[in-house]
Amino acid sequence: MNKMEYTLSKKMIKKWVILLSLILIMFNVVLIVLINIQYRNELKREYQSLSELISHLAYYENHEVIISYLEHYEHTQDVTVIFHNQTHEVIYQSKNIELTMNPLFYDDVIVGYLGVNYTTSLLGQDYVISFLMMNGLMMVILSTLLFIFYQQMQKHTTLWMNELSKIDDENYAFQTAEIKEAQLLFKDAIDREKEAQQTYEMHIKRIAHDIKTPLTSSLILLEGMKTKRLPSNEKVVSEVMDELHHIDSLLPQFISKSSREIALNQDISLLILETVKRYQDVFLSKDITFMLKLEAIKTYISKVDFITILEHLIFNAFYYSKPHKTITIETRSNSKKLIIKDEGVGMSKDDINKLMVGRFRGEKAQDFHQKGSGMGYVIIFDLIKKVDAKIDTESIPDVGTTVTLTFK
Repeated sequence: MNKMEYTLSKKMIKKWVILLSLILIMFNVVLIVLINIQYRNELKREYQSLSELISHLAYYENHEVIISYLEHYEHTQDVTVIFHNQTHEVIYQSKNIELTMNPLFYDDVIVGYLGVNYTTSLLGQDYVISFLMMNGLMMVILSTLLFIFYQQMQKHTTLWMNELSKIDDENYAFQTAEIKEAQLLFKDAIDREKEAQQTYEMHIKRIAHDIKTPLTSSLILLEGMKTKRLPSNEKVVSEVMDELHHIDSLLPQFISKSSREIALNQDISLLILETVKRYQDVFLSKDITFMLKLEAIKTYISKVDFITILEHLIFNAFYYSKPHKTITIETRSNSKKLIIKDEGVGMSKDDINKLMVGRFRGEKAQDFHQKGSGMGYVIIFDLIKKVDAKIDTESIPDVGTTVTLTFK
């Protein structure tokens, strides 16, 4: 077992030991309460039966029978009994101890006083032994379950570690559904990265080709001027300068353009998960709950553009929602729609129309989030136009807003 397997096993065993210990403690508490109730009820029945018999005998003053029976009762039940008649004269007492004496009645007439000490009774001992036996049995069962769990966990941990080491093997037959799903996500991420890199390389090659043409032209003109085949006049120099300016305009694309800015056919649901996870701590500051209902949607869009749109929409919903509310993000693969629904301050139809025209912030929005500039939707509309998508906004004041993006 390698270090990682050992660490996983140790953590899991620790959790299960704590869990089983808590179960054992709870079992003991419940068992003690139940046994105590049962023991008290049994003692009550025992005393009631004894007191009824002694009351009957005392009424007829059968003291010899009472003494014989109480001697036998003490011996068989391992208890201490004291009996006085109605004038508090001691009729039976085997040990010199003090007990609470309870009056005995027969036909509403006091016929004597009886005291019984059940502290060391056989009944109590039987209950203690039963309690210990049940505890022992419970510990054996829990220990057996823990051992079986440990064996199974070792087996599964070894399997998981083996499958994790094969996660980049497309032909490996995974037995664990979760790791199989992780492998598919891993493969999809690698494929997207490869596609992005290939697209980026093609983009670089295209720019290089675009640079090569004016560069070749400039070299021909300069060579012609050098060999005196072309006159060194203003027109030729101007042509050279134009070609060099063209090259100069293409060079920044080498520097600023990254693979993240290239439009790829990618699953935006993965980008949603990534973005929500990144800002999870921020959302917790207002105890905002995110409900995700995600289906795979593949569309041509750059990662930068999509995350910019998503972040603006998510944070709009976050800023203009009160604490303890829910924001729902849903994707529908069939219609290629992204739906973001909040329970915020909402907007009137008039505000939505103004928002579509340009920079605008409603009065409620200004009261709710003073730092906003109203530029968020302007940026979103520009990017949505760029990626050839459609946006639809539905809102009810004091109820919430639903924004729907439809991709091609």
